[in-house]
Amino acid sequence: MILRMKKVLGVLLLSLFVVPLAWGDDGAQGEAQDSWSLTYFGAVVYSGFYDTQENVAARDGEEYFFPKPIALNDRGVDLNAVGKLEMKSISTELGVGFKGPKVLGAVPSGNISIDYFALLTELAYMPRMKRAYLQLDWQQQGLRLLAGQYDAVMKVDGFAPKANYTGAGSGLAQTMRMAQLRLSWRPVCQFEMAFAAGMHTYHGYSKPRLQQQKSGRPDLGGYLLYEPLPQFAMAASASGRWFKPRATTGSGEVAREMADSYDVTLYMRLRGPWVRFVASGSYGKNRAFAKMLGGYGYDPTTDENGDFSYSGLAGGIGWGDIHVTLPANFSLSCFVGYYQQLGADRPYMPLRTFGDGAINPTRGDDVQSLLRVVPEFSYAYKGFVAALSYHFDTALWGATWDAMHKAVGRLTRSTNHRVQLVLRYGFAGGHTWTKPNK
Repeated sequence: MILRMKKVLGVLLLSLFVVPLAWGDDGAQGEAQDSWSLTYFGAVVYSGFYDTQENVAARDGEEYFFPKPIALNDRGVDLNAVGKLEMKSISTELGVGFKGPKVLGAVPSGNISIDYFALLTELAYMPRMKRAYLQLDWQQQGLRLLAGQYDAVMKVDGFAPKANYTGAGSGLAQTMRMAQLRLSWRPVCQFEMAFAAGMHTYHGYSKPRLQQQKSGRPDLGGYLLYEPLPQFAMAASASGRWFKPRATTGSGEVAREMADSYDVTLYMRLRGPWVRFVASGSYGKNRAFAKMLGGYGYDPTTDENGDFSYSGLAGGIGWGDIHVTLPANFSLSCFVGYYQQLGADRPYMPLRTFGDGAINPTRGDDVQSLLRVVPEFSYAYKGFVAALSYHFDTALWGATWDAMHKAVGRLTRSTNHRVQLVLRYGFAGGHTWTKPNK
């Protein structure tokens, strides 16, 4: 497996050198002058909302996942049914893009952008790198090479929920970013395929980044896109990742076992002059670190000499997002998402107290199912957007599980009602100039 992975990565790296040789240098293109362009863009976003239930979140509370389970005290009162008002600006962004004259037969371009993140006092108002990448585009051959911080390796551009900036798709739609190499090829205008290898870089904890580094293996992913018409497109993506949760076994030996994770996803998009609809369905295992539910535990039947094999949970996710443009600059959209846990394929024991406890690798493993419905009404005019949305989230929690981590006995339901107001102003501009060749 390792030898095969090294070959795949070797091919991806070799493309840096083979592609320019195959399609010639700048002089063969007959360009009379160098063309440069620089763009700037950004957005200021305010988000205020009220929750009726305590919730499970990530990134110091910035990203919402699902409502916490019911926790009754001795008087029968749910301690998690506590209303809370929040005001945040996580989506605020500032960035620049560039495009230059041909290099090695390709048009170079890039993007550097930051956003602002964190509620912790020592991190408040600190900028965080969002994207920072270089792209070489061999336009005649339909080939693009991207290097730098970009969306997760399994992500396909153009299939995100329209209302995602309000957090409607958080935890259900893939929104991670990571450092990577990505090679894309469009042999004909209707098809595009890509392969990427990337590493977790900006998670809020030292893990799983250190877990992945210890494994010595990057995330691998790719997709196939089919777009026969501007109004219709569909895509399929898949990815795999590996973690080495501990360096030594309980008996002090070098740990050999690694936890693995994978996912497969299908997308569909329809759009017309006044409506846009995107839907996605995915299946995967051990998805906690791809900002999904579930995670990994261990197989207690394999505990030999202090080293055990890891056992993960499978799950299915489906969501749909429709956005309708109304008269007078108004819009109406609705996001609907559903998650179902499907259990393990071998004995599963949680790892909640494993290691130093810096991160829980079993996030959401007690959630049997989750339903989210988010209608949103918005007004947009010249870069300004005001959106009012209602989030209905209900989760089914299990208390007793069998050896394959399937719920037995009674399930309890927790529900959160969120009312959210978002104010956003986006701006963009740029300049293009030419430099005559001497």
